[in-house]
Amino acid sequence: MLLDLPVLVTSALAAGSGMVVDKSAIVSAVGDVMVAQSEHAYFSSDSIALRCTWRFGQNIVKPNRIGKFTIA
Repeated sequence: MLLDLPVLVTSALAAGSGMVVDKSAIVSAVGDVMVAQSEHAYFSSDSIALRCTWRFGQNIVKPNRIGKFTIA
């Protein structure tokens, strides 16, 4: 915790930098996991092909509630 805010560490940010994020400023949506199979794709080898897809997305709806800082 830093100033009553939870702190998470990630290698996605450069050393000496950080972000302050209000979770309510980001909206996300997820869809169902879709699984499809085909017995025709690998007919010559008695195999079955499987395809699995999952869709998700996010958007920043209140950008003034997100800040980036650097420490020199």
